[in-house]
Amino acid sequence: MLKPSAGCQESMWLTRGFVLALVFVLIMPIPIAAHETKEFTIILHDSGHTPEDVRAGIVFDSDSLFFRNEDTRESAEHRIFIDADGDGSFEGVDDITTGWLQTSCELNETGVRVDSNCQVAVLISLAVEDGLLPGNISAIHQILFEGEQINIPFFVELSPDIHTDSNGLPTGSENLPEDINSKQSVLEFLIFTSALVGFFVAAELLKSDEEE
Repeated sequence: MLKPSAGCQESMWLTRGFVLALVFVLIMPIPIAAHETKEFTIILHDSGHTPEDVRAGIVFDSDSLFFRNEDTRESAEHRIFIDADGDGSFEGVDDITTGWLQTSCELNETGVRVDSNCQVAVLISLAVEDGLLPGNISAIHQILFEGEQINIPFFVELSPDIHTDSNGLPTGSENLPEDINSKQSVLEFLIFTSALVGFFVAAELLKSDEEE
């Protein structure tokens, strides 16, 4: 039996390398980009808070809300109630209530708070494991000043933290639009067909060389 010529061997190895490269691309995991967690600040002041509501697409279920009392009135106090279980009540065991936020806290000579319970700001985690699920969450901003108490309702639209691939598309084919799914299937078919054609071309080159 004649050995394949050098040219045929080179074509065969190039084709094999091409096929292996395609297989590597197909099995290579797609890089996933997760939402970068952040602290979204809500300023508490004498007439309410800013922003008034937290709308969809601003905070995600891996973020946190940072409430800070910037009321300039001395002795004005603020606190936040969150209806975590969505039952319309803010006094359930799963609901969230912050302590009273003061306008300032007295510090000693070393810069440590004299009253360890005094706070001017508070951080609330929006993680699912902390009991808050994506959706419209009801909350109340309560203001206490000179014996008068005011309740200001507001809402937080907590968006789900959907990971995306390198093209900015949601992961999982079930989340992709139908036309994108179709194009992806066509692309995969073309890649597979190219690999198959390359294999048969190499086989034919080898066969023709052996027949010479």
